[in-house]
This record gives sequence, structure tokens and C-alpha cells, in this order.
Amino acid sequence: AFDQNMRPTIAFVESNQAKLWWYDTVAAAQVFTTLAVDVVNPRVTLDDKRTRQSGNSDIILGYLRGSSLYFRMQRDRYLVEYLLATGQTRGLRKISMNHVLRLQFEFGPVLA
Repeated sequence: AFDQNMRPTIAFVESNQAKLWWYDTVAAAQVFTTLAVDVVNPRVTLDDKRTRQSGNSDIILGYLRGSSLYFRMQRDRYLVEYLLATGQTRGLRKISMNHVLRLQFEFGPVLA
């Protein structure tokens, strides 16, 4: 995903460890953040790409821990973990805005 200033944010797994590469405004640099060891299926998206929402938009990091869905926001510097749902039995495939302007989380088989 790219923020409104076109700085990249990438969620990935390296050696079974979820990580995030993002622009930290405090450090004024791209940084790596290692997520908890039990995080799987990390996904990122810009929540609202509309120009008039540039002051309110965020890069959202979504992921699973156990059977629970969590997300973190760029405006919190990805430090605050929010629980969205429990009892998930399928992988997190993607997150994006749907046609009625709501952020949607898609579950299903996850391909490598």
C-alpha cells in the first residue's frame, strides 16, 4: 500500500515472522517493525483513497492471531492493537474499501 504521500507500506512474512516496512514520521525514515510471533496473514491497505479524504485516511494493517482478527493504524504508529472479531477459521486474504465506502476484510484460502 502507499500512503497519501506515496510512501510504501509493506506487510510480509520472513522466516515465519510477520513484519511491517513503513514510513515513520517520528524517525523521518522507512523502518521495519517485527510483529508478534503468532501473527499470520498480515495485509495492508490505504483505507480511503479519495483525495478529499487525504487528511483522514490511514494505512490499515490487518492480521490474524489465533482465531482472532486484529488491525492497527498508521496514525497510531502501529502501536495499538484493535480486536475486530473472534472465531475466524479461514485465512485473511485481503482488505480493501468496498463499493459502499466501507473497509472490508475478505477471508478464504490463502495462497503463498
